[in-house]
Formats: sequence, C-alpha cells, structure tokens
Amino acid sequence: MTQQADPRFPAVDPAADAETTVPGTQAFGPAPAQPPGWPPGAPAGYGAPPSSPVGVGPMPAPLNTLSWLSVVMAFVVSPVAIVLGLVARRQIARSGERGRGLATLGTVLGAVFSLVGIASTIVVLVLASQVTATVQAATIPAPTAAAGSPAAPAPAAAPAPAPTTDDSTGRAQLMAGFIQVGAAADTMSTDLDQHRGDLGAMQRDFAAYRDAISQFRTTATTASLSPDARQKVDADLVPAIDRVLADLDTLSTSSSQSRLSAAADRLQGDSQAMVTAATTAVGG
Repeated sequence: MTQQADPRFPAVDPAADAETTVPGTQAFGPAPAQPPGWPPGAPAGYGAPPSSPVGVGPMPAPLNTLSWLSVVMAFVVSPVAIVLGLVARRQIARSGERGRGLATLGTVLGAVFSLVGIASTIVVLVLASQVTATVQAATIPAPTAAAGSPAAPAPAAAPAPAPTTDDSTGRAQLMAGFIQVGAAADTMSTDLDQHRGDLGAMQRDFAAYRDAISQFRTTATTASLSPDARQKVDADLVPAIDRVLADLDTLSTSSSQSRLSAAADRLQGDSQAMVTAATTAVGG
C-alpha cells in the first residue's frame, strides 16, 4: 500500500543532499528580513509618573470641628464651651488635627464667663435674701402668751387695717429698685479696681452709679404706697438718696484731691443710711 504524503508538509526529495533535508535549513529558503521598527517601542508620552511640582508640600491636617465650636459656645453657653474645649484637645492629641490653640481659648473663655455669671448670680441672690429676710421679720406676728400665764390685755385701739394691694405693689417696686442699686454698686466696685489711678475713668464709674441711684429715687417717689408708708419714704428714704446723689456729683465732677477724699468719706456714711432707710421702707 502506497503511503500518501501529508499535504501539510512540503515534499522532500530523497536524492537531495542531507544538508538540504534538515529542517530549519535553507530547504525552506532564506530567513525573512526583520521589518524596520519592530518590535514596537513604548508609546509616545509614556514614562514614569510625573513628580509633584516644586514647592508644593503635603496637605495640612484638617481643623478639628469642636475646637472652633468651643470658642463660639463660650459666648452662648459658657459651661458647654469648657466641655467642648477639653474634648477637642483629646481628639487633637489622638488624631493630629489642627486647632489646639482654639480649643484652649474656648476652654479658658468658657471658664471665665462661667465664673462671672456665678459671681453675678451670688450677688443678686444675697441682696434678694437680705431684703426677703427683712420683710419676713417685719411681718412675723407677736408671740402669744403661754398656757397658764396671765393673758395679755386686749389693746384698746382698733387693729390696724391690712395693707392694700397698691401698698404691696409699691413695696415690690421698691424691692426691685433696691436690688438694682446693689447690682450697680457691685459693678462700680469692680470698675474702680480696674481703673485705679485713672481719674477720668473713675469719675465715669461714679457717674454710671449715680444714674442707678437716680432711677431708684424715681421709683421711691412714684411707687404706690399707703399714706403711712409714703410719709416714711418721703421723710427718710428720699433725703438719704439725695445725699448720696450729692456725694456722687462731687466725685464725678471734682478734680481736687481733698474734695474727692471728703466726698468719698461722706458717700460711705450716706450709702449706709440709704440702705437702712430702703430696708425699712421695703419691710414696712
């Protein structure tokens, strides 16, 4: 049986030289020439990633939100500012964010404003407590006779009428004005400590306190009081207020050291007399 040649391979002549029958030799012809530009090079523009521009460093760390929020809250709710500032400082220490100075500022402002608010509240409460205690002491009834002791004789005169509604309203107005005077006195004392040595600033402090005393005088002269209470106010409280006003006029206008010292001494005694008269008027 004759074996047919595989058509996928070229025919080989057996008589040919062995050198021409070795695969991969010149039997298949010369090797084709490599075309120019092969293998292809890298595309144009392709290379290492571009470097950062000269002079441009890393992006700064973000600003901590609670740090600036603590500064804002110091002017709104000061105790909250203290908490936010402390929390912000801990977050910054852990995350490396910016805003440590703002957190410290918010904590300090919150503490200062909180102390100022507490001090003002204490002053007002002390003054209100003193006035309330005076009113209660004036309205406590006299003690009754103990069992087995001789009964006190009944008074011959008719009992005094109960205070009217207008009288109670007037006393409440005097109490409110008296508390405002106490707050103004505390403010004047603080301002004088800050302006010590500055005569012009100290005189302005005295003038501001005089305005508060003048408003209290207006309240004392216009409050609705019973005839007996009105007589006491006009006879004792209003003249005491006028003496304090005269002392403050001298302190706020005079530049003589001797007059200032004398007026300051008078102001201390006249202020005490005004407080006593006001306490009596409020308590009845």
